[in-house]
Amino acid sequence: MAISMEQARTVLAAAKSEAADAEHFTGERLDGGWVFTWSADGDVPLGTTTWVVADNGAVRPLGFRDTPQSALAALGAG
Repeated sequence: MAISMEQARTVLAAAKSEAADAEHFTGERLDGGWVFTWSADGDVPLGTTTWVVADNGAVRPLGFRDTPQSALAALGAG
């Protein structure tokens, strides 16, 4: 069952992820979960990470070689 963006942001907040901040990060629905990327105007702050949240509630930052789809698959989504 797919989780809502609000549920995904709650998971991000519990993981202490900066991506829980709706003012600076936008969420995009993918097959199996959500990807949250920096969306505020200006340069992306150093150290800012893209995060994924699977429909099963698993969460992780996107690694250097990951795609959102591969990260969601690794979390058991899809």
